Order: sequence, then C-alpha cells, then structure tokens
Amino acid sequence: TFSEALAVQITGTEEVSLLDAGGCAKLWEAMKVFESRERYKAFLYLEGVVDDKKAEYIKITEGILEKNCKERGVQYIAPVRSNGKPEKPKSRRDRWWKMKVGLKTHMELFSKDSSALLEFLATDKDGLGGLTLSVRLAGQLLKSDPKIRSGEDLIERYKNLPSLEKLRETRGQHDTHYFGIARSVLITIEERLRNSNALDLLRVLSVLPSATTPVELFKVLRDENKDKDMKTKTIFDCLNIFEDARNSLERSGLLKAAFDANTTVGTVHQQVQQVVREELLKTEEDKQCLSRLRSALGNGFDFRHGTKGRWSRAEVLEGSVERFLECTRDVRAPIEREFPADCDLSLKYANYLSERKFQYAKASRIYTDLASEVKDDKSLLSSVYSGHGNMLLQKGCLKLAEKLQKESLEMRRALFI
Repeated sequence: TFSEALAVQITGTEEVSLLDAGGCAKLWEAMKVFESRERYKAFLYLEGVVDDKKAEYIKITEGILEKNCKERGVQYIAPVRSNGKPEKPKSRRDRWWKMKVGLKTHMELFSKDSSALLEFLATDKDGLGGLTLSVRLAGQLLKSDPKIRSGEDLIERYKNLPSLEKLRETRGQHDTHYFGIARSVLITIEERLRNSNALDLLRVLSVLPSATTPVELFKVLRDENKDKDMKTKTIFDCLNIFEDARNSLERSGLLKAAFDANTTVGTVHQQVQQVVREELLKTEEDKQCLSRLRSALGNGFDFRHGTKGRWSRAEVLEGSVERFLECTRDVRAPIEREFPADCDLSLKYANYLSERKFQYAKASRIYTDLASEVKDDKSLLSSVYSGHGNMLLQKGCLKLAEKLQKESLEMRRALFI
C-alpha cells in the first residue's frame, strides 16, 4: 500500500541492513553496476565494433564470446535471424554488449579474483562494512563515473580520499558504519557534485526533513503589493534550476525519487544528512547557502506582503522550519546559528503557531527560549514579549499578558529615546 511504501522510504530500513560478501555481489548484480551508456560507447568505438560488418570479424568475436560465456557460466545469447535475413549490426552490438556486461560482472563479483573487492565492500576494516547504503552508493559511483572502470579503480579511489586520515581518526575507530558512509558520500560529491547547484540542494536538504521536504519551498513567490518575483527570498533563482539539481542528486544515488515529484523533493537518508552536516557545512559558501534557506523559510511566515495563499504555504513549511531549528540546536553537530536571523525565524514561527494554529504550549516554549537567548537585544526581546503577550491574551491570561505587553512597550520607548 501507499502508506507502507512511504514508511519504508522514510525509515530507510533496507538501507541500514548489513550484507555479507555474497549479498554485496547480488546487490551490485541487481543494480547492473557494470552496465552504462558511457561504457557502451567505449565498447563500440574503442574496440572497433563499428567494423562488425566484416564476416571474418563477426565469426571470431562470436566464437570468443560463446566460449567465454560457457566457461564462466554466463548466459550466451545466440544471434536471431528475422525472415532468414542476416542479423542487423545494431542488434548484434546490443547482444554482444549484454554478454560482455555479464562476463565483466562475473569477473568482478563471482570469480576467484573478486575476493579483494568483496572484502572491501563487506568488511569493517578500511572497507564499507557491508552497510547497504554504502555499498549502493559505491556501486552507483562505479556505474556512473567513466573514469572508474573496475573494482580495483574504485578501491584505489576510496583509499585516495583527501580527508581519509581525518575521518579515520575521528570516527573510523569506533563508528565503522559512519566511516563507510562518509567516504561514499564525500567521494560521490567530489566526483559528481562539486561546485554545482546539486551540491547546494544537498546542503539545504541536510537540515530539512529526510523525506517530506516540500517542493513549495523552492518556488518563487510574488509580492501581492508589487506584483513581482521576490527572488531575494528564494534558494534558487527559478524552479528549473531546482529541477536540474534534483535530477543530478537522483542520478548520483544520494536522493531517492519522490512518490509525487510535484509535492515533495524526495528522500535523503538520515545518515547521508548527518555526513553532510558534520563534514561539509563549514565554509563561507555553505553559510551563504543556509542563509538563503533561512530567508526562504522566513518568507513563508511573513504576512506583510498579503495573506493570499500564504497561510496554506505556511502550513506546508511547518515541518521544514521545525527540522531546521532543531538542527541549529543539535548538540552532536549543530550548524552555526546566525543571529538575529534564526531568532527572527523562530519568532515568526511562534507567532504563526499561536495566531493561526492555536498551539499555545509549543509557541510558549519557543517564546521562553527566545527571551533567554535575546535578553541583550532589547529590540528583539520587545518583539518576543509582544508576541507572547498577544498569545496570552488569546488564552485569556489577562494579567500576565498585560505585564508582558507593558514591558514590551517600555522597551520600545527606551529604544527611541
């Protein structure tokens, strides 16, 4: 059912199961890791298959393929004649390619020489630990990167990761699963996403809900009063850039396609999010990307430009704001809070909860935490007291509301003296 499928996608339980060497080989075989358009083109043009009209060449190649397939237990695909006519060159190329993929898969995963690769995939020490997510990302990298042509190339690429020693010192000794996933994620980023919009999208998704981030967040809003796009309050300049970035992430294996691509972005595994937050969100470029996210989230709860369509947008963005604010306070690996932008976002969200959703308990906790955090900023503290006072007034707590509003008014007066 849809709900069961959604539960699997959100929890990603199949991605954190452990595989033995045989399981790793079967997973890669099912992924068709050694079959890709890039390698197909290389097979055609580098190995001279374009000259396969010569009968002598066809006979020799056919004999070699048939012999190798029978020796290694790979299915031999015999030529098919249509109405007694010779096989067309394109059909022959495709048939040969399928057999070469089968032979390559057998050689890399099921032969005596495959032990080093399977040991790397399935063992903890300097390997991927058999974690399904890590093995899948490594397979996707091998499948999509034409520079990595074999299992040996892949192992060498992992060993040459620039941040390998730092990872081994900080996490490799006691958290082998993180060690394996971190290397897979960082190599995928370095090889396929470096300096791209897709990397910006991954940064943003690392501090948002794993599976329910709405596409609405990336849409350009219009100011009702000025009837123009508010592009300064969006993450990307237009939705097409977002769509291209999402497609790139899906091809890299770091993002699972959404059930409804018009509603939600897709699913990023929680451990991939953790790696991005802990290993990547450190540079000035990262901070700028998160600043755009803050602006986009805050704009969803800013009703100064009219309320048409904005209440429904705010409801869609609730989970994203809550998750982002959680990440700014995560004691394990907090992203750097930006003052006063994060406080302003928290205040807007608290006002929305009290005025629109009537969730007074949740709003009250946010107001209380904010009052403690911004106690040295009289302007912000005044706004916090004002919002909290309005909420208490709605609840009927007149005396406490009057006290907070009076303090807010006195602070505002003091600011203008």
